[in-house]
Amino acid sequence: MLLICSVLSAQVRRDFTNVEKLFLSGKVSQASNQLSRLKPSNNEERAFTMYYAAFQKTSSSEALNQYLATSRRHPKTKYGQLAMLEAAKIYILERDMDSAQAQLRGIYSPDIIERYYWLACINFYNDEYSAAIANSDNYLRLAPKGKVAEPAAHIIVESYLMQKKYQSAISALSKVRQLPSYDRQYYHFKQGYAHEMNGNYGEALKSYQKGYELDKYSQSAFSIEERLFAMRSKNASLDISFLYPYEPLEIVEAEEELIVENNDNNQKEEPEVKEEKPLPELPPLIPALPEKITQKPSSGLYIQAGRFSLESNASRLVANIRKMEVNASYLEERKDKDLTWVVLAGPFADRDQAESVRLMLKDKDIDSFLTRF
Repeated sequence: MLLICSVLSAQVRRDFTNVEKLFLSGKVSQASNQLSRLKPSNNEERAFTMYYAAFQKTSSSEALNQYLATSRRHPKTKYGQLAMLEAAKIYILERDMDSAQAQLRGIYSPDIIERYYWLACINFYNDEYSAAIANSDNYLRLAPKGKVAEPAAHIIVESYLMQKKYQSAISALSKVRQLPSYDRQYYHFKQGYAHEMNGNYGEALKSYQKGYELDKYSQSAFSIEERLFAMRSKNASLDISFLYPYEPLEIVEAEEELIVENNDNNQKEEPEVKEEKPLPELPPLIPALPEKITQKPSSGLYIQAGRFSLESNASRLVANIRKMEVNASYLEERKDKDLTWVVLAGPFADRDQAESVRLMLKDKDIDSFLTRF
């Protein structure tokens, strides 16, 4: 064992480490030029040149062959062991889990802790959830601040969710929270989902709202939105109005009761009884109005009735609104890499028309708000 450890820790010369720094900093062209001029004098340096030669390959199959050749020729060197790790990653991308697992099991260097994470990935893919949890725990124990600590912690959470052990999943999320930095929005999404699956809608709603309000246009926000609508379909009293906050409306105060003095007899007149104001007439339904429009309206008063990460959800809501004899369409919006579909009802001639439709939608459990273009 001492001999193995001494071989794995064998040092390469400075010119080799300088080339490695260039590769790791992304200066591949410069590193490749210097790599070709290196003169390896021992197995560690020979494994080094073979390992980094794989970085120059233009396809994953070529890189895989190079890594396999490196590990076969120099299996007891540091770079031969690292080649096994990289080969395993390529096999995982190709969904060849048996070959990936064979490569990872050939690694015995205590310095290559990352192998536990990839073993956990394979276990999870194969529905071996207990093994996935064990390997993820091994990684987090040995590298609590490692570069894949967060995904390793989430494998534990997902494994419990897949086993329907929802309370264990909630507890396992503490491993994510203990990390020095993590995706807080995704954390709240998974926390909300675990609470939802556990039947605790109140706690789920709190977690979903915390996550949603961190960034309303991220992929996690869209996932949260879909879970909220799923919860709302089971519990109509669930308040998800924070998804679409109403814009401030001009509130007209009720007219005060008029008291008219009669100059002759100083008597008070009876307050005038006004007839109830009829609902405003809505714009006629336009059958030819396209379901999907290609751009935002250039002007007019509309109601935004929803924003979805699935186009089918937007299309379904448009159909439901049109059944209420209200004009509606949806449009595609992109912000950075995020794609959403926005449902608009209208246009309306004035605020009274728009507000009456907003109340109609509210009666159907459709939260919406007024917007002007």
